[in-house]
Amino acid sequence: MQEFSDLIYYCHKQYIATPQCTSCAMSGCKRGCGNDCYYCLKHIHKYDNHVSHYSCKKITYNYILKHGHRYASEISKAVSDIKPHLSSNRTIHAISVGCGPSTELYGIINSLPNYNISFIGFDQNTIWEDIQTFNQNIFTPAGHKVQYSYEDFFEFMHPSSKCADFLILNYFFSDLIKFHKDITDSFIEQLAILITEGRFQWVIINDIPLFYLNSTGYSCTETLIRKTSSTSSFQITPYRRHFSTPKLGQVAYGEKLCNQLAIPIVEPVVLPYSPFSTCGSIQAIITINNKTI
Repeated sequence: MQEFSDLIYYCHKQYIATPQCTSCAMSGCKRGCGNDCYYCLKHIHKYDNHVSHYSCKKITYNYILKHGHRYASEISKAVSDIKPHLSSNRTIHAISVGCGPSTELYGIINSLPNYNISFIGFDQNTIWEDIQTFNQNIFTPAGHKVQYSYEDFFEFMHPSSKCADFLILNYFFSDLIKFHKDITDSFIEQLAILITEGRFQWVIINDIPLFYLNSTGYSCTETLIRKTSSTSSFQITPYRRHFSTPKLGQVAYGEKLCNQLAIPIVEPVVLPYSPFSTCGSIQAIITINNKTI
């Protein structure tokens, strides 16, 4: 995918050009005497870290270089399985909450190359702004509509006429419950209402395969599924999937998928960053079908 390769080269160039932190905005830089920001990024992603978050530009570029192929590929595979139900004669509307750099946007377009996509990404952290602007600049000339908002997602969805084909939560729940546990229950409650109202056709949840019963993307996903039963108007069906073979004692989360990347690693500049070369998430795809049609 040429657009994704362009993103990789852009992030590599920016990563090299951005000086190392002299005063770390986190609770203490984790790279020690090295020059690899992945040590900080890995610390941010740790299950038991509830303090340090994305806090410098250099980490954002490392995020794409390390995780980009994996995260975009995981969403691409979900959208590919939905593709037979889509018409290329109309614009496909997608919303992503907690979008960050929007690897899911590349996953959507990789699977729907001949479709026009309207994408709205919601994120309240302005640290991703450079990459988001890059995304707009690369996809707008191709006829796609890419927007970003710092608005509250539920306020945006408040008019009952607002709907979308896809709602995507890409590694969102695990981040939400770590850093905003106080609002997690409320978020799930409000989202369950939108789903049962039929405001989306598909909800794609892609997250970390950690199977603790509390404070994980898995626990949030299962809570949401329990709260979204079918109604007289809509048939709501969840499908669970996983890429990696579970370890002994872990949950076999639904259907086993091939973990080969949908967007292969072909850029030589990314190799020194040791990007993840396989898919590794769990997914829940919730389908919402209108019974009256």
